[in-house]
Amino acid sequence: MLTGVLQVAQKTLVDIFSELAIEQCLLQQLPEMFTPEVVFALEPDEIESIAAESEERRVERSRTMEKLKVLEGTLKVLHSLDRHKSVGEKASSNFFVIP
Repeated sequence: MLTGVLQVAQKTLVDIFSELAIEQCLLQQLPEMFTPEVVFALEPDEIESIAAESEERRVERSRTMEKLKVLEGTLKVLHSLDRHKSVGEKASSNFFVIP
């Protein structure tokens, strides 16, 4: 059983190093591939196809932003409730103070 786990871990490690090596090679070439002159000469649709997000990513971003708005609104409500609770606790604790 342990041998199987080690084989899977070894394969995963090799895969990760392979991906990193390929990414490193590509990243090193980017400054030469995309000089300002090259980018300036590209057609707008070429630039969009290189740089644009997929429709799936746009939809995901939109949903995430909506969730963020809801969570931020909820956080504001919770902070206001916490302030009211703190004020109420102080008032009630002062109510029972014996001089």
